[in-house]
Amino acid sequence: MPDRPGRPKRVVRVCWERLAESPVRRSFNSRLRESFDHVPGEAGDIESEWTVFRASIVEAADRCCGRKVVGACRGGNARTRWWTPAVRDAVKLKESYRALLACGTPEAADGYRRAKRSAATAVAEAKTRAWEEFGEAMENDFRTASKRFWTTIRRLRRGKQCTVNTVYSGDGVLLTSTRDVVDRWKEYFEDLLNPTNTPSSEEVGPGDLEMGSRISGAEVAEVVKKTPRWQGPGGG
Repeated sequence: MPDRPGRPKRVVRVCWERLAESPVRRSFNSRLRESFDHVPGEAGDIESEWTVFRASIVEAADRCCGRKVVGACRGGNARTRWWTPAVRDAVKLKESYRALLACGTPEAADGYRRAKRSAATAVAEAKTRAWEEFGEAMENDFRTASKRFWTTIRRLRRGKQCTVNTVYSGDGVLLTSTRDVVDRWKEYFEDLLNPTNTPSSEEVGPGDLEMGSRISGAEVAEVVKKTPRWQGPGGG
């Protein structure tokens, strides 16, 4: 059945994030070395060599990390971390009271107002908690922080999910608009990647690198040339 316009596509991908786990990473590197042992010394041109290299990586990652389905909304549930059972129940209760408004009684109107207020509070708290967990996850796993951040930004720009999110500013003020939230995360990463508490000149030893220096393309090329061929991630 073809996908409906705007419907998230069902995608199966390798759980590459599991490479952060030491046992999985060791297994991946071991399997990768075994695959490379069977690669002929001369695989042909660069395209053929890259094909063999890529196939070995994909096979090792598939076996060691496993796969998972992403993109599709299974069971019709909202694809948002804050849509918890508690939030869903609060929203359902509000909708039930809304149906009772047709009775026109003061009790029904009062019940609806309370349920509406309770649902709004549950949603706001759940969204705030989801953003806090998002920030903690990026701080704890710096390897995937950049990818996790830009994936969220792309989802916000599409406007299909998480149209309203909340996060606290540096001064502790709750931000609710998408623009303010995105600006706050931009500010957070600027502070994270450009720390101001750099060592003083007395603390820097004669062999230390200059903190303000930029890495040139020539330096990168030199490091790449010295890197052992076929070395797997995390290998030494």
